[in-house]
Amino acid sequence: MSTPNKIHGYLQQYGHFREHPASTFVGSGASFNAVSPRLTEALHSNVHEYSKPLIIHLRSGSRTVRPCRVVNLNFQLIGFHPYNSKPFVLDIREGNDILLGMPWLVETNRDID
Repeated sequence: MSTPNKIHGYLQQYGHFREHPASTFVGSGASFNAVSPRLTEALHSNVHEYSKPLIIHLRSGSRTVRPCRVVNLNFQLIGFHPYNSKPFVLDIREGNDILLGMPWLVETNRDID
């Protein structure tokens, strides 16, 4: 019996980050939240940089190492309650400003495991 491949989807959405419009995608395959450097710079966000790097394990089985930078995020997607997180500052695919992964999904829907 073969094991089916995992399929991860994402939902494109728009919200506000400190009253600034932000394009967002919700990625069910992401184990973390992230915000783009472009958005943090545009909003003059206070970025905290840690000495230990961030190691990201990719779906392909490879991994990448990035500086571990974090910012405080108070965010609200249209139709959802406000959300507070400390996401990593990383480039986000397809030019989006914010990636909401499993931490957001679990907070939004407690039935997700």
